[in-house]
Amino acid sequence: MNYDPYVLERIHNALCFIEDHIHAPCGVADMAEAAGYSLFHFARLFNHYLKISPYNYLIRRRLSMSVSTIKNSKLNLLEIALSYQFDSAEGFSRAFKRMFGINPSLFRSGTALDPNLFCPAFVKDDIKELCTAHYFNPQPIRLSGKTIFGRVYRTSNDSDIKKMILNNKDKYIIIDFLAGEKNWHIFLETEVSDTRNRGIVSLEIDGGEYANFSLSSDILPLFRKFVFPIWLTKIMGHTLPCRIILKKNQTLKAYLPFTQT
Repeated sequence: MNYDPYVLERIHNALCFIEDHIHAPCGVADMAEAAGYSLFHFARLFNHYLKISPYNYLIRRRLSMSVSTIKNSKLNLLEIALSYQFDSAEGFSRAFKRMFGINPSLFRSGTALDPNLFCPAFVKDDIKELCTAHYFNPQPIRLSGKTIFGRVYRTSNDSDIKKMILNNKDKYIIIDFLAGEKNWHIFLETEVSDTRNRGIVSLEIDGGEYANFSLSSDILPLFRKFVFPIWLTKIMGHTLPCRIILKKNQTLKAYLPFTQT
């Protein structure tokens, strides 16, 4: 999709307005006024350009910013909730858990958050990427259930995953993102199918409806940057736990189930 530089500039004005009002009262109507559009027109354009509603983006930015406050301040959860414009500690905790997979008190006690779950403050280049990226138009596909065999690794390093993709054509690579863990669980399919061999385990790929994304190994970090705050939230209504199924033939395919448990 092409973008209109004039519209992009106005949406960027709204994004700057959001960052200036993380701790202040701010609604979608206020964002629309900052962009110079009517409420209806603004909401439609924002959703069209950023693939997420302005309200959801605002909430996810506030929750992302609250992480530092929870970790580094002595404010109680009610004070933090009110600071980020939530009506109650309970409502804040529910929203926090929906986004990060754990409640804020558990995070404060030392449980880790996956940094990939944070919603970044989008800049102009991000708006352009979201407008033009083909991978936000996935094709629906039905996969049959199957059992595969391989080894499990743990990493949060993009270069490790890229090497696995480049060196393992026609093999499944399953990435599991779990709440409260910094490292991702990576399952790499092997030719060996005997679980009596050391380190070989089996994994079930559930049959069902999937979104089929076509990528390149170089774009995987960028894909992940946007797929968590946008695709998982918009389509499935939650973030964690999540499984991405990768397989490289001529191109790299990423499969995301429409329903995750």
